[in-house]
Amino acid sequence: MKDSADCLYNKQIEYCDSAIKLGRPYGHSFAYYDLAMIYDYKGDRKRALENLNIFMNRKGMCNWFGVGKPEFSNFVNDPEFVRINAEVYRKYLEEHEKMKKWLEERGLL
Repeated sequence: MKDSADCLYNKQIEYCDSAIKLGRPYGHSFAYYDLAMIYDYKGDRKRALENLNIFMNRKGMCNWFGVGKPEFSNFVNDPEFVRINAEVYRKYLEEHEKMKKWLEERGLL
């Protein structure tokens, strides 16, 4: 069902590109992650890594991104991907510590 998959991938690329162009919140961050996944699925290493680099530079980070995720099975051992993943994880830990401090200061943790 490669044709059906390509059609759906292309629709998602259009959606992501539109969200980015319109400046929607999704377009400022997660659209780049989604584009990276799609390009990974399509075997386009260059575009996948370009979008991951843009995503990596966003403010704030969640810990549900990274190596070992099935979304990026084509790049698990790629040095550039490993570097990006390490930076994303570092940013996540930084955010985690900021939130922990904020909660402790308010007696919520």
